[in-house]
Amino acid sequence: MPELRQKEIKYRNCSYFYSAYLEHGILVNSGYNCRHPEQEEIVTEEGQKIGSCYDWSCPLCIK
Repeated sequence: MPELRQKEIKYRNCSYFYSAYLEHGILVNSGYNCRHPEQEEIVTEEGQKIGSCYDWSCPLCIK
């Protein structure tokens, strides 16, 4: 299965994944964002802390 397809499956199954662009009109990390409280990859835009969804920093991924 192509890598992009695997990522799309992961995003659809994660309850912390969202798009800050669709919800708030703020584009961070191409719309691949994370609400998990332990996500360390965070950008502050317009006074809001927005987590970025990455495999290497995902608090739920098995290391």
